[in-house]
Amino acid sequence: ELAPVQSGNPDPERSLLGVPTICFGREQELGLLNALLEGCIEEPTARAVLVTAPSGIGKSRLRREFLRRISHHQPPVQVLSGRPDLVRGNEPFGLVSRVLRKRAGINSGDPAEQQRQKLWVRLAHLVEPEERQRVAEFLGELCEVPWPDRAAPLLSAARGDGALLVEQMTLAFIDFLRGLCSRAPVIFIVEDMQWVDEESVRLLDTALRELASLPLPFLLMALGRPEVRDR
Repeated sequence: ELAPVQSGNPDPERSLLGVPTICFGREQELGLLNALLEGCIEEPTARAVLVTAPSGIGKSRLRREFLRRISHHQPPVQVLSGRPDLVRGNEPFGLVSRVLRKRAGINSGDPAEQQRQKLWVRLAHLVEPEERQRVAEFLGELCEVPWPDRAAPLLSAARGDGALLVEQMTLAFIDFLRGLCSRAPVIFIVEDMQWVDEESVRLLDTALRELASLPLPFLLMALGRPEVRDR
């Protein structure tokens, strides 16, 4: 848990009268985050860290400084990040859906076929050809890029069984993360964890357990207010 500090390194996202302000006093926390990342890469393995603090203490500031410090890391680190959309409410899988759409460059105004094409291209080098259609169908369902029934027989069959659909979406999500981690270390950052929908939390929890059984470099970093522990 972060304790208050005085307001070291310029932060371009925070300024006073146009002058970048300084971030310091977090060397212990930054050192811990860096050690966790290096451990994930060297072993390699999957790990998780939860950063908690009341509003205004500096969770986002810590995230930005950590990402700035690893921006030239070798090997390069892939970053996935997202936060709840409070306007749309606690929609099921909302957090993971937004992260996936952002990663694939999918915009809400894109035609449906273009959204599917973007997702397919993103999966091209991450999933084996014989698994690509299955992963694309269920990952699309997860991130609101649905395939029509006639073009997605596996998905069409699963849509009639809620438990089976969630199971297959979970497998597709894990396959996607496995493909990413096999190419380069991955950091998955979740902000405002206390407001994340329960379905996304369960999905990330399952993915973390599955990836922990494989020699893959994956760090899940969640930031939230202290009440996240009550949830």
